[in-house]
Amino acid sequence: MPFRLSGQLAHPQAHRGGAFGWIKTVAGQDKTKFRGRDRVGWAFAGRWRIVEMDNWDNDVLDLVEEAHLTFQGTADGEIAFVALKGFLDVRYGARDGSACAEFSWEGQDESDPVCGRGWAALGSAGRLVGHIYVHNGDDSGFVCERD
Repeated sequence: MPFRLSGQLAHPQAHRGGAFGWIKTVAGQDKTKFRGRDRVGWAFAGRWRIVEMDNWDNDVLDLVEEAHLTFQGTADGEIAFVALKGFLDVRYGARDGSACAEFSWEGQDESDPVCGRGWAALGSAGRLVGHIYVHNGDDSGFVCERD
């Protein structure tokens, strides 16, 4: 057992609940009823409208085209917001009993090549919540609603 000072949290992010703690408390994430990769992928399938991001104002999300996250087929998809457009390589699964899609992506941001990774999880309010990371750049949480 690792040594801790009295009053020190057992996990460094325990006070924040970590990303999945936020999803369960703020975004209304419940445990998924979907089991198996095929069923989990089906739950994400389609186009999701990005309605909110942590690092960008809502009025610039649709700068070039309507901000969205799309899951197609068994492992493909697309993301677009502000001046970024990327194509996804998706893996479906579950974390802590919740349906989850993890993805890497590559594309362009203002005509410059960019790439990164991200994840998305289903919320109980019919929303999709997640986080996108730009390699050697910004990262942001996001909230989507089915289009």
